[in-house]
Formats: sequence, C-alpha cells, structure tokens
Amino acid sequence: MARVFVSYSSKSRDQVRALSQDLETAGNQVWFDHKLTGGQAWWDQILEQIRQCELFVFALTPDAMDSHPCKLEYTYAHELNKNILPVLLTEGVSVNLLPPALTTIQFVDYRGDDKQSAFQLMNALNKLPPTQPLPDPLPPPPPVPISYIGNLKDQIDTAGTLSFEEQASLVFKLKEYLRDEDTAADAITLMRQLRKRDDLFARIGEEIDELLENAGAPSRPPRSIPHSPPQQVATSTPPPNPAPAQQQRHTVQVHKPEPKPGDDEAWSTVIMIALAVGTFIIPLIGIVAGVIGMRTPAKRNQGIGLLIFGIIMALVYVCSVVSEMSYYGYYF
Repeated sequence: MARVFVSYSSKSRDQVRALSQDLETAGNQVWFDHKLTGGQAWWDQILEQIRQCELFVFALTPDAMDSHPCKLEYTYAHELNKNILPVLLTEGVSVNLLPPALTTIQFVDYRGDDKQSAFQLMNALNKLPPTQPLPDPLPPPPPVPISYIGNLKDQIDTAGTLSFEEQASLVFKLKEYLRDEDTAADAITLMRQLRKRDDLFARIGEEIDELLENAGAPSRPPRSIPHSPPQQVATSTPPPNPAPAQQQRHTVQVHKPEPKPGDDEAWSTVIMIALAVGTFIIPLIGIVAGVIGMRTPAKRNQGIGLLIFGIIMALVYVCSVVSEMSYYGYYF
C-alpha cells in the first residue's frame, strides 16, 4: 500500500474523486486537498503531505497546467525525488509540451473512465520505480501561492496603502476565483471588502461593481425599506340606482312644424275672398228674396222673414270678416 498525494485543479474535482476511489480500491492511501481554502497553515499541511507521500499523482487538465499552486506542488515534489505519475483526465493537454518534472514517468490516459482506464492505472502503479529517500538537506519549501484566495484576504485586510497595481492584481486574481463555482461566493465576499477600502481607485471600484453586477451580487447591501402601515384606499360611492321605469315621468315635447314664409299671407287672402263672397252673395240673396216676397200679399210675411234673415246673415258675415282680419293682423 502506498501513500498517494493527488494534485489537481478544483474545476476537475469530480473526476479527481473518481480517480481517488480507484486508487483506494487498489489498496492505496489517498490524500488530496478537499477544500483549497488557502492560507499559510493550510499550505504548510499540503507541503507536509507531499513530503510524506510515496507517489505524487498529477491530474492532467488544462486548468491544472495553468494553475500556479499546482506548478509549485509538482515542482516541490520533483525536488524531493518523488515518483510523479501524470494522469490525463480531459482533452486539451499536449503531453509533448509537459514540463520536465512531469515527464519522468509515462502518463496514464484516464479519459475513458472505464475498466480499460482503470487497468492502465493499476498497471502503471505496479511498474513504479522504488521510492527514493528525501534529500538532505530538504529543499526550501515554496512560499504560499499568491493566488490562494485565503492569502488574498490577508492582502485586502492590510492596513497599509495598496497601489493601483496591487489593487488591479487583486481584482484579476479574484476574477479567476469568480469563474469557479467552488470559490465564487468567497470571491464575491472579498470583492465587497476590497470595494470598501478608502484608498480604492475609482477605476478599480467601477470594475468591481461591474463584476459583481454580472455575478448577480450587488456591490452594496440594499437599504432597508421603512415599514409603513397600510393606507386605506379611497373608493368612490356608486351613484344611486335609478327609479323604476313606472315611477319616472317623461315629458314628451311635440314639435309643430313651423309655417313656411308666405303661407300665412296666402291663406289670409283666400279667407278674405271667401268671406267677401259670402258677405255679398248669401245676405244679398236673402234680402232680394225678402223684397220680392213683400210685393206679393200672399207671401208678404215670408218676404219679411227672408229680408230679416238676409240682413242678419249679412251682419254675421261682416262680424266674421272683422274677427278674421283682427286675428291675422289686419286692421281698418
């Protein structure tokens, strides 16, 4: 059974866990950094695990190749004469361009994640050269990698003044952690702390605000909204219902057609002619008949009656003519 140290990038943590299970199934004692929290104490523990391991497994991924802490780890393992076994986990890595520290042992292709890959891994473990003793004296341990997020917190909390270059470097490194879901929350917290510094340059502050906005996190906590009692909503009083139809009175206005200009004058002329004819003809007939009757002794009484009737009718028609002329505005 061998003590195995696994160096990896946090972005391939799930694949590293599967690799660790296969290594443990083969009877090895596996240690890898589960938290990657950073800080001096944690870095010291990592270096101690590297010194104690018998096999240094490097999880080959593009992110691990670009990781500064990973580079410090495999460089330190190489200086300690450890057996270093590169295990290829993903595409995107050119094995021909690996650094010298990672080419001492043939790498294992573990991309298939199947029985064939596990068999190749077991075969490589069985063919490892004997473990060499640690050099004496030990090489100096590498310093805490500046990219560790815990160390970034120490820089942000420093009481000294940070230059523009230092602030820009912090933001650049925090952006890398912001892309990793495992460290995104810590990166947001540190960005907010950096945003509160009194010596923060305006340009740096604007960049932090933009990063936090894109990450869906406000740069400043929202202000609490004071509680106000609910206000009564004014409602308009509906108008009273109209009275029933049988109780409503309707006034119907009858519009008489207005007479056309000239109608009154024409009608008055006709009336005047008719009255004139009636006045002179009808009474005249009665008077003439009465006079003729009075000449005959036998018809004298009838003649007097007709004469009186004719005179009375003449008076009636004369009064009618005068009344009509007064009604239509004709005056003598």
